[in-house]
Parts: sequence; C-alpha cells; structure tokens
Amino acid sequence: MISILKVDQIQLSNGNTPTAGDLGLNTTGSVLQVIQTVKTDTASTTSTSYSAIAGLSASITPSSNSSKIYVMVSLSSSSTGGLNAGGAFRLYRNGSNTGTLDGDASGNRTTAIAQSTSGTNSPWMVVNTAVNLLDSPASTSAQTYQVYWRAEETGTGSILNRGADDANSTDRIRTSSTITLMEIAG
Repeated sequence: MISILKVDQIQLSNGNTPTAGDLGLNTTGSVLQVIQTVKTDTASTTSTSYSAIAGLSASITPSSNSSKIYVMVSLSSSSTGGLNAGGAFRLYRNGSNTGTLDGDASGNRTTAIAQSTSGTNSPWMVVNTAVNLLDSPASTSAQTYQVYWRAEETGTGSILNRGADDANSTDRIRTSSTITLMEIAG
C-alpha cells in the first residue's frame, strides 16, 4: 500500500513556519548560505597602522544565534622589495579585530593573521596566503568581516593583487584576493 500526503503549507500551532528542528531533522553542521567577495583590483599601503582594504569585505546575516560563520580569506600580495619588507593582515568583524587568529604578542611583536614578506633575493615575489576561521558571533544581526593590513616596517610597503615590479617587469603579475563566508548550522 502506498500513502501520499499532500499539503500546501505546514504551520506550528502558533501559526509560525516550522524549522528543520521542529520537524525532527538534524541540520547541525550543514551549510546554510555562502557569500563571497572577489577583489580583482590592486591596492597598496606604506602605513604601519592597520587600515581596511577597500573591497575585501563580506556581510552575512546568520539565521540562528547558534550558527557559526566559517571565514575563508585568500590573499595575494607582494612587498615593495628589500629585506623584511611586506605586510601584515588582520581580520575584523563589525569594525573590531576578532583577534581569534592573531599570533602571540610576545615582546614588541605586532600580531596578525597572516604576513607577506620577501627577502633580498626575491623582493617582488607574490605570496598567496589562505586564512580560515570558524567564528561564533552568537547573533542574528548582520556580521561584516573585513581584512585590514599594514606595512611591516616604516619605509616599506605591501601590495595586493600584483607584483611590486609590475610596471617594469615583463611578467606583469596580476592576481585576485577573496573573502568567503559560510553559515554553518549549530
């Protein structure tokens, strides 16, 4: 015997639409939504103070307080050349440093989630860096994640999405950087 149940809409007794949990379905760990921003234009900085990288941010609105946000950042950067030249990167959520992946601030060290540095033998090398973070904002409000950066040292600089010698080189390397957000059901 085959039974078929056809309905136009299921509602809870209070009139609300049921969630997967209300229906006895376990969705923990499922990807609920994906947002991505791709930055293809170039940028550079010589400042030793952290500032936002224009165009390298993404916003997501979690559907539940228990959701986690999986943040994936892919950076393509180079330095202006020389020993210890390069940049340091941080991840901010809603204008505040998440601090989750920053390194140990031992001594006078600057903390960062990633760094692009070149030595004197390869001052214009493009460095590709991937950063992953599982964040728990515990909110159903929009969450904006933004990559910030700074030059590693005074008198040096960091360049995003191109080689430092782009204007003079026959290679003329151009790349892209991305930030991807995934809401994971809690």
